[in-house]
Amino acid sequence: MDINYDLNQVKRYLGMDEQPNEIDQDIEKLYQRLKPLLDPKYYYRVFKFSLNPLKIENRIFKSKDMDKLLNTSDRVIILAVTLGGKIEQEIRRFNVANKFNSIVSDALLSSMVEDYQEKIIDQLRGEYPGKYFTDAFAPGYGDLDINFQRDIFDLLQLEKRIGVNLTPTMLMVPRKSITCFIGISDIAQGKVTGCDTCNMKETCQLRKAGKSCAR
Repeated sequence: MDINYDLNQVKRYLGMDEQPNEIDQDIEKLYQRLKPLLDPKYYYRVFKFSLNPLKIENRIFKSKDMDKLLNTSDRVIILAVTLGGKIEQEIRRFNVANKFNSIVSDALLSSMVEDYQEKIIDQLRGEYPGKYFTDAFAPGYGDLDINFQRDIFDLLQLEKRIGVNLTPTMLMVPRKSITCFIGISDIAQGKVTGCDTCNMKETCQLRKAGKSCAR
């Protein structure tokens, strides 16, 4: 599976204008340098659940946003993806030796892990013909507390499955990893993610400039 990046998204993450400029070549060079180091992995499980509040097996996720997200779904996918540990080692080297590469690669890899997540979700859609998927919704988004990462890690056993660990402060290692919930429904759902449900909406510099970090 080829993992790509969205140039305009990378530049938005860097707080830059999307017009073509000299950094475009720097981003592409970093992409070519980092691409051979990718070791992408994913793991997911499909669960039955109840709502108000969301309950999956013996875990309770108190979130009105999640209740809204899943209100037409009968099952939920919990998905985790990662770009792997080799990338993490290169990021650490950049942090010491080259601050420019460190900053740009962080934005680049964020776009790449999101591209990987989207490709896996598209792959999963093919396993559920006639069904609709909700938006992907991650801990820390909207009113879904970041501390629910621990419940996800317990449900999926991600340390064992794909080598992703969780720190006491809820950071994932390797850092370029994502977890999310995706509802499976018989009914198409409108978009429920975006600036309005983002915890950073009041302080986001992109939003103040009339832009968004979304694809």
